[in-house]
Amino acid sequence: MKKYLLYYLSFTIVILGLGLIIKVPFPTAIHPSFNWMMIFFYCQSIFIAYLHYLAHMDREKLPIYFLGATAFRMLTVILFWGIIVIAKIPDHVLYIINSGLVYLLYLTFEIILLLVNLRPNSAENR
Repeated sequence: MKKYLLYYLSFTIVILGLGLIIKVPFPTAIHPSFNWMMIFFYCQSIFIAYLHYLAHMDREKLPIYFLGATAFRMLTVILFWGIIVIAKIPDHVLYIINSGLVYLLYLTFEIILLLVNLRPNSAENR
């Protein structure tokens, strides 16, 4: 599980770095609470890393764990967006756009992680 936590931690740091790089020339493109958003996504990643660990233990159920992780992240992000809109956080549209882009980046990262884990598994079945 440590391996997956390190993957997610390094990916979170990369996204934070990209956010800081984008914030320099375009200060209004990144919401002021971007760092808190990244903490939220990393907290999600702790649970998802545990699901990846379970999938690593039982390779036959890997797609089920992956779908569960994807559904968990999607539902929590949608719930979070609802809370943001109801709480009327200033500039909530920018916040939702930023978190949507971060969500898509995490989804892409998880798909790549899944493909990397499937390749060794498919080589064993030949």
